[in-house]
Amino acid sequence: MVSFSRHCMILLFEVLIVGVIIIANGNVRRFDAFPSLMNSISRNIIHNSSDDLWLAINTVITMQPLYYKWDVKWFKLPIDHFSYRNAETFNLKYLTNYSHFHCGGPLFFYTGNEGYIELFAKNTGIMWDLAPHFQAAVIFAEHRYYGASKPYGKQSDTDASRLGYLNEIQALADFAELISFVKNDQNELGFCPPGTEVPVIVFGGSYGGMLAAWFRMKYPHIADGAWASSAPMRDFYGTAIKLGYVSNKTATSYVNSGCDRKVFSEGFLAIKTLSQTEQGRAKLNQIFRSKPDFEMKSSDDFTSFYNYIYSAIFYMAMINYPYPADFITSLPGFPVKYACQYAKKAETNDEGLAEQLYNVINVFYNYTGKLNYHCFTRNCTKTSFFQNIGEEIAWNWQCCTSLISQNCDQGGENDFFLNNCDILNNNIINCMTIFEDFGYTPDLYRFQDLTIRYGIMFNTTGNIIFSNGNLDPWSAGGIYENSPDIIDINTAKGVYTFYMLDAAHHLDLRTPSTCDPPSVTYERFQIVNILKCWVYKNCTKLPSPFPLPDNIGWEVPKDCQFINYGYPWGYMEPKKSRQLTSSALFTLVATIFAIFLKGNISSII
Repeated sequence: MVSFSRHCMILLFEVLIVGVIIIANGNVRRFDAFPSLMNSISRNIIHNSSDDLWLAINTVITMQPLYYKWDVKWFKLPIDHFSYRNAETFNLKYLTNYSHFHCGGPLFFYTGNEGYIELFAKNTGIMWDLAPHFQAAVIFAEHRYYGASKPYGKQSDTDASRLGYLNEIQALADFAELISFVKNDQNELGFCPPGTEVPVIVFGGSYGGMLAAWFRMKYPHIADGAWASSAPMRDFYGTAIKLGYVSNKTATSYVNSGCDRKVFSEGFLAIKTLSQTEQGRAKLNQIFRSKPDFEMKSSDDFTSFYNYIYSAIFYMAMINYPYPADFITSLPGFPVKYACQYAKKAETNDEGLAEQLYNVINVFYNYTGKLNYHCFTRNCTKTSFFQNIGEEIAWNWQCCTSLISQNCDQGGENDFFLNNCDILNNNIINCMTIFEDFGYTPDLYRFQDLTIRYGIMFNTTGNIIFSNGNLDPWSAGGIYENSPDIIDINTAKGVYTFYMLDAAHHLDLRTPSTCDPPSVTYERFQIVNILKCWVYKNCTKLPSPFPLPDNIGWEVPKDCQFINYGYPWGYMEPKKSRQLTSSALFTLVATIFAIFLKGNISSII
């Protein structure tokens, strides 16, 4: 199995988790889960750590886990929604919790990403947190071909004729049918009196965020609004995104966190040089603690070795949360800054640079200190973090058909990675190599599909929230009011954009915590008020957004705790009666001046 391009594999990372809990098949099964996001820091988590380093960062942070409960259900759906030739069906898994639902309340619906849906249910705490406040039903729907929702079972990823039904169009249709069913079935939400409205708000992060936005655009009669967090919707052909912008954001995050840029730019050249000789490869195997029998044996192993290093660096930039987290792997708070402890000043020789790179990526792969060896060659038994080879094939298929990314590493002044910017030709070659036995042809590489289907101009849509954090590399492909290829973004139609400082990949969708930066807390507060206007039909005017805090003077508290049902998190809506618009201020000044002038004239006469 040949690994696809790094950006496709890294894009929308939530599926890349070790040990996702698999639920056994069954009609309905009660399942309890909790996000074990916080862990106490041990003194032997990092190899080669120093006492001086621990004096600065050995802060114990613990948080009581929050338990989320759901029922596991299955819904029969067509494998093909559109041709009227294929009558085959499959069962889609979805998770429900109706414990807070009251008739007249909304449905909070998560549009599943590329992985087991339980993962997203555990890590989208804001939906659970707001459900009682809105008296909302909660549903997390799995994406076809991922998790347990395989249309053809174990044969789902064996050839193009079966994989051809894996795309975002079919997935959106799955969600549309499921929502319609849930709203009308007596055993779901259909028990409400006739005429009762159940507004639908779709949520999603990353690829799920794109699905949420596209769902609102495609099915506005079903979804009343969408919250799309960290959705790089401009990461595709036809947009004005700069090719190296994502990589630039990644490199900038490390440099701003105290890393010496040369540790990476010169370090990557150093390990490439070392990989060309037998003696150099032996040294790399030693430095990187290569797994016995899986060492680098030839220069051909460099690509997989480099990808292994690259992935760790990129992931830490994405999940650069302010508190210790255990999402895709156990990491300290602000892991990029933590890793930069090992990269403050570049060494002057190849082996020293390689050692620094090892210490940086070991934060990602081995923060707990439980990993004895690293396995980074192509013949490793597990070559990626995908739960199984079928999901890796499925995601590669999407990246080789319609989810065609157009970003790349440029090196030089743009970023500190090795240049790989012949992306169109390289990607097609990679896709042909991966799927050479599947019936794949270059004609299936349709890089303009998404921009043709959904466009990039939002003057014909409404009620979508696009939120991004500045620490997230994928924010480079986000939607903003001043984006050069975005037309007519305005709140009059309910299209909102939020840009949060000190926030990483969809931090705002996670469970609220005392360690969240003020920008995230205030963004959530404003979004709740927007959702109220979408849900409750007595709202006559959409809220206007207010600038988010710049977090100046903010520091992460030493004791982080989840905030359970904490809305409004200490905020109050600004009193508009105390605010003067520019026109009102002009009128007031003019009136005062006229009175003053009239009084002076009278005294003269």
